[in-house]
Amino acid sequence: MGVSPRIPIHVAPATLDGTEDFVAHAQAGYGLEPCIHKFGRFSSSRGLRVLELGVGMGADCLEWLKAGARATGVESSPCSQARGYVRIMLYHQSLPLRA
Repeated sequence: MGVSPRIPIHVAPATLDGTEDFVAHAQAGYGLEPCIHKFGRFSSSRGLRVLELGVGMGADCLEWLKAGARATGVESSPCSQARGYVRIMLYHQSLPLRA
């Protein structure tokens, strides 16, 4: 079993959302599930390696990254992959992401 090469994800400029859209998405999600911050332990994850399966649009993965974790996310939906990529890149310009 080999290691998959890093493949850049290309997102058309028309699919780019502003940070306000992603902030609103995260606020809505965490409003519906306020326990996620406690369960995810974002604030105490600095230096940890985190694997998230089913990243979706990347709200939780971004929280781990902002806290200093080495987060890896897996998402099978191409649409969610693209939106998650844009979300992460708006905050972290140099992350090595895989498709």
